[in-house]
Amino acid sequence: MNIVFVSMRSPLSYPGGAEILTQVIAESLVRQGHRVTIYTAGLGRSSRVRGVRIRETFLLSFPMRFRTTLMPFYAFLLGAAFMRMHDFRTADIVHAIDSDAIMLMSGWAFLRNKFVVTIQDYAIIWPTKDYFLESTTTHPICTVLDRLAVSVRKRVKLAAVARLRYAVCVSAFVAREVHKVNARTRLAVIGNCISPLWQQHKLPKKRDIDILYVGKLMPYKGLDVLLQAVFLIARDYWCRVVIVGEGLHKRYAALATRLGISDHITFTGPLAYARIPKYYLHSKIVVSPSIWPEPCGRSIIEAMWTGCAVVATSVGGTPESLIDKTHGYLVSPSNPAAIAAACLRLLEDEKTRETFGKAAYSYARRLYTADTIAKAYAHFYVLIKSHWLVI
Repeated sequence: MNIVFVSMRSPLSYPGGAEILTQVIAESLVRQGHRVTIYTAGLGRSSRVRGVRIRETFLLSFPMRFRTTLMPFYAFLLGAAFMRMHDFRTADIVHAIDSDAIMLMSGWAFLRNKFVVTIQDYAIIWPTKDYFLESTTTHPICTVLDRLAVSVRKRVKLAAVARLRYAVCVSAFVAREVHKVNARTRLAVIGNCISPLWQQHKLPKKRDIDILYVGKLMPYKGLDVLLQAVFLIARDYWCRVVIVGEGLHKRYAALATRLGISDHITFTGPLAYARIPKYYLHSKIVVSPSIWPEPCGRSIIEAMWTGCAVVATSVGGTPESLIDKTHGYLVSPSNPAAIAAACLRLLEDEKTRETFGKAAYSYARRLYTADTIAKAYAHFYVLIKSHWLVI
């Protein structure tokens, strides 16, 4: 098949969940004999990475606020331009994974029978809240513009889901929520996956990071709760905590100082995706303290893949990936005491921690390989193209 992916940010340089998934699935589909092209924002350069053709276009490069506030107009102009592109006219499948691409492309009539999306970001169907404002400035003019953008974005994203014919959902939880918005969408539940490049890393002799967090540094990810949990842990156990990711760094560094736990915590800031595996491999426990309903937490699967025990909040699709008391512990959200207690149990009981880690490792390597997930994608594509879609 000839498959085109669209990613608003470059999968080669931006380590977001949608971008990682796009590149990994594309490479696996190429290994299975399909022709795959990724269109992304850029200056018009073309390259090939592990068999996947990457084509940049300035048409996808407009600033976020412009794209959001003028989304309907921008989507119309972009659709008119892409309709003339040979790759899009001749593709068997056109697939969007990130939420911006989904919102832009869902109304393009010329793609109607071959447009597929992956809904891996619950924000696209979140009915009452948008996290767009979490990291913006408090300047009055910017606030007005941002609130206008959020209002438009909320309407556009729900309208986009209402138009979808075919969607991959990364968890059954997300699938149920999509069907609340559009019961006619044909759905396949296909989880997240790990790049084959991660298989090249070997386990170290010693795991010298006690607790690891990987993700955005934002309130809805539960960073406030995690730092409060570290404060409770530190009263009884000297722990080394590493926090990897971008976001509200100053806010959380200040909170760590107020709690008196700065000596325990290292903030790495944003890292290239290729550098992240070593942090998992050196960690005893990975914590996912999310408050919002995680669709299918990538950091949880990455932790399991590298043999870490996991402590995660029981929200969204997380219980579908992590088996409580087998791979780690599921705890209630917004509960620092519960996270602290679970982490302390694992830090003080090496045997249980290693048992959980080994079980998580085997489970992830069986279910979340890139080739396994890509085969499920290809099967869904075949059903769509055969017009005999029974999910």
